[in-house]
Amino acid sequence: MTADGTMLIDRRAAVLGIAASAAATVTPAQSAQNFRIVVTEAETPLVPNSVVQLAKPLGYYDRERVGVEIMHVAQTPLAIAALISGAADMANVGVDALLRFATRSEVRIKGVMSPNKSLSFLIAARRHIRSLADLAGATFGIARIGSLDHSLTMALLRAKGVDASQMHLLALGEPRWRAQALAAGRLDATTISIGSWASLPVRSDLHVLVTASEFHAALPFVSKLNAVRDATIAERRPEIDAVVRALIAAGRDFHADERRWTSAMRAARPDVPAEVLDRLAPEFHDGWCVNGGLNREELVATQDWIFREPDFAGLKPPLLHDWVDFSFVDQALADLKRIDGLDAPIR
Repeated sequence: MTADGTMLIDRRAAVLGIAASAAATVTPAQSAQNFRIVVTEAETPLVPNSVVQLAKPLGYYDRERVGVEIMHVAQTPLAIAALISGAADMANVGVDALLRFATRSEVRIKGVMSPNKSLSFLIAARRHIRSLADLAGATFGIARIGSLDHSLTMALLRAKGVDASQMHLLALGEPRWRAQALAAGRLDATTISIGSWASLPVRSDLHVLVTASEFHAALPFVSKLNAVRDATIAERRPEIDAVVRALIAAGRDFHADERRWTSAMRAARPDVPAEVLDRLAPEFHDGWCVNGGLNREELVATQDWIFREPDFAGLKPPLLHDWVDFSFVDQALADLKRIDGLDAPIR
């Protein structure tokens, strides 16, 4: 248990949870008392997705009268494993992983909202990498083969007509580790969030090869969703409703006043200089999901794009209602009212 009351699960514990239904990870008493949300960052991330963690110390979950535990795992496969095993009730996962699971398992997992549709990815590189074409023969850092950053990078390069087959991929895990490896000269380039880039010390030998806006313009898709099992929907619907309302309310407050986010992040990440947070906050102004982040047109486009990827060759795309449940966001918007002009909840 960390200082802010969140739960830390390492890779070994999560793997054991698959085999033993996570009996040793979460006791029955905890399951009855707390709604457990899994995130795939060891620390509160420097992106709007941070709302999932920040909503706890800021009291948004408490105001909705739902007890929440934040559980940390290394990467999306472990988050999915925690969800399947029952060790967690909700997980913030990549849409590609959610769809991959939907095609290969009878267990139903559905996205119920998105706290941050776009992860503000960019490609950072050393100065000798002047264009995407220069990545041929370069060492490129990824979290792992099939990770969200890897999948999106490969899709971006294909969209730009760049042959990625000559790159040397190096799996290093979390964005902060890839950023540090880039700064140390172990990598020629890597895909990281704008927050990870901003947290690096200014270095004359590094630059942004593809900006976050260029990245999103090439791939305007939904990156991550908060997902739950059908069994959890049946058993804990009021708590899911409460969590969705809490996250929408927090996102609206951060959108309305960016100082609320920077203040909360200073408490959550004292290791990040205040000027970095102040610089990031305006970048995220329109990134908050103030209406729950579920837009049918965007989700269908995302699925269509993902099923054009080589990893999904030969697989039959699921129906949208097999992996998305709009009812929780719709109920939250009935309670909180829709905000026009942002994050359109198209059905």
